[in-house]
Amino acid sequence: MENDILVVKIGGREIAPGLGVRAFAAWAGGMVRAGHRLIIVHGGGDEVTALAGRLGIATLKVDGQRVTTPEVMPLVTQVLAGEVNVRLVAALRAAGLSPVGLTGLSGDLLTARVAEEGRLGQVGEPTRVAPQILGTLLGDGRVPVLAPLAAAPDGGVLNINADLVAGAIAASLSAELLLVTDVDGVRGADGHAVDRLTTAAAEGLIASGDARDGMVPKLRAALHALAGGASTVWIGRLEDALPPASERRAGTFVVPEAPLSSLSSPPSVTVEER
Repeated sequence: MENDILVVKIGGREIAPGLGVRAFAAWAGGMVRAGHRLIIVHGGGDEVTALAGRLGIATLKVDGQRVTTPEVMPLVTQVLAGEVNVRLVAALRAAGLSPVGLTGLSGDLLTARVAEEGRLGQVGEPTRVAPQILGTLLGDGRVPVLAPLAAAPDGGVLNINADLVAGAIAASLSAELLLVTDVDGVRGADGHAVDRLTTAAAEGLIASGDARDGMVPKLRAALHALAGGASTVWIGRLEDALPPASERRAGTFVVPEAPLSSLSSPPSVTVEER
């Protein structure tokens, strides 16, 4: 294989306790046995919201995006780096793999800056990736499992959208990016899923508002990953995420077409030498 590394982003809903996380772990085991090396980035926003609700802490949003306040940030770290990461690591281990739970702060892997001029609180966007720790773990036959937290410039911690984290890592390793979600692919302006989407068309869906909610960061992650050197980007459901060489895989491939416009031009992300 030219590059056998797959960077897989899995949403929190797809790795819920019980059948969800076990199904994903079984899929991951099959991919490793087929000869692929996996890096997994996971979400978990619904569980953060649920915990905040139980504690009587309001969930604030700006333009549909969660605001990570100083009051919410400890819940984010508790859920993402704790409950969800440990659950996923345990399930992967039970499936016969050798996972290692990490955050973006582990091994100085990921550095970020505050996003949206601070409108979203302690939310960031990646600015530097140092993938050495990932290479070491992959070389040892391990599966890195990454919670989407990163170091802030002031030494603090920032909450990062997991799609963007996965995109930055895929770009840094020139790897394939799989954005696993609960829909069958990206839907065009007519509402139907498409099997192939150019970068220009993806930008158009964002600009027109036809891409909504969670699909927007996925498309932005795809655009940034391809601009940064990722080999392939695919968006779809777990059951369709077959090996990369398969022509039978459903979902949507995002493919380069032209230089990215200023709409989706990624922040400058530095990649340290591997």
